[in-house]
Amino acid sequence: MATLVLLLGLSCARFPDTDIQAVIQNRTATYITDATGTEYSRYFGYGTGSCAHPGAHASFPTAGTYPIYAALDGIVSQVDDCATAGSNDKYSITLAVGRRGATPVYLEYSLEPFAGTVCSSGGGTFTQQILVKAGQEVKQGDILARLTTVGTGAHVHFNLKADGATICPEIFPASTITALTASASVPAACSALHTAGNLCVQPSSSEDPTRLTQ
Repeated sequence: MATLVLLLGLSCARFPDTDIQAVIQNRTATYITDATGTEYSRYFGYGTGSCAHPGAHASFPTAGTYPIYAALDGIVSQVDDCATAGSNDKYSITLAVGRRGATPVYLEYSLEPFAGTVCSSGGGTFTQQILVKAGQEVKQGDILARLTTVGTGAHVHFNLKADGATICPEIFPASTITALTASASVPAACSALHTAGNLCVQPSSSEDPTRLTQ
């Protein structure tokens, strides 16, 4: 069951007083996990048509338990310890990381171990792997959760959201983006769209992260 802290505008004392423009324009050493061998997928925006995929993935090639970090300072706005995603269950953490005017901006993590229906079917829960709670303030680099991978394809899905719309998660500094995209996982059908040094591929106008810096 999800726990939720409502963030009602800028008057809420639990909403970060951070201008998202400053976060995007002054990117620091930002990461989702430091696990050896982690692979990142590209963000294929809706402008790519059939290649579109909201958010990006940090994938784990080998089985194990990995720490998942806060990529930005923020306040935990929502934690869901069990959700069904097709034939697999997942858990999620949402951080309020800033604002654009009066609009809250969130960084969402969907942790997907590809272990089957291990919580919705009564076969266990992910509660013990979640290390934060709604309303908690976190700093960049704090451990939010652990992810124990099981099936092939285990990953953390992450993205930014504002106005309820997904935005390309261009939150990494240029040097990190170059390193990530050099070995990024790209579907064969979309390989022609691959450009090293840019985590985001053809976002639509609503997904373009530069709109947060304007």
